[in-house]
Amino acid sequence: MWYHLEIKLQLDDSTLANFSEDAKKTLSLELTKYSVYLVSEANNYEATERQPHAEAEVTSNIVVLVTKSINKHKIVKKKNIWILAILKIVATLSTLFAGLLFDGKGFTDNLIIHVAFIVMLIIMCVSVMLDFILSYKE
Repeated sequence: MWYHLEIKLQLDDSTLANFSEDAKKTLSLELTKYSVYLVSEANNYEATERQPHAEAEVTSNIVVLVTKSINKHKIVKKKNIWILAILKIVATLSTLFAGLLFDGKGFTDNLIIHVAFIVMLIIMCVSVMLDFILSYKE
């Protein structure tokens, strides 16, 4: 069974004042693609949350949750991208240096290497945790 749902979007003329006709058609096409994706994601979310033997029903709350989730993951600030990239580099290098400095028997002989290993380990832990927190921040 197929249902046809026509969604009309009304915008003031001033909103699209600088849009060419081609840009308006492209906007319409992109909104259609986004709507299809949103419907698909809402259906997927509903299917994962549905109780066994329950009837499928996508509610407005599901649509809002999915929309927020899509927007959160698609819109990333450039500032955060650079911070995350730097954190990943710091985490990788500190892990490498901590691995190079590790010497199970040598820690008792050389205090400087032992301290350097601990410092690299702390830097690694902090940078990985910051990367994790900033990556999944709401």
